[in-house]
Amino acid sequence: MELNDLKNVIPLNIGLLEENKIAKLYKHGSSINHSFKFKENENNYISVEVKSLDSLLSELQIEKIDILKIDTEGSEVPILKGAKETLKKNNQMKTVFVASYHYPEQVREVTKLLNECRFSTKVDKNGIVSTA
Repeated sequence: MELNDLKNVIPLNIGLLEENKIAKLYKHGSSINHSFKFKENENNYISVEVKSLDSLLSELQIEKIDILKIDTEGSEVPILKGAKETLKKNNQMKTVFVASYHYPEQVREVTKLLNECRFSTKVDKNGIVSTA
């Protein structure tokens, strides 16, 4: 952030899900593959604080979001469920990108959640759901 002179970035050491709680973050190889989504026979996890996006934005007093991108190794649906109020009231949001390619069965639910919040959606061949 300092190297790139970014002024509008807030680093936070928490996770996002549907509600505020302590959740298990399952460790899968490198840290970029860690996930809140349980995989069979997984015992390697750490407990982390998670919040809903709605409560986090309220706590930080952030009222406007231009772009929302979610790529969370299978936790996209719970994060969107925890962001419903933000998505419904944030009619100035330009674009939402949700990467559902890890779990293609989630594409329909991601699309439904965004449509319920008055977004038009499209799905590309790779399972990326976007609004625009």
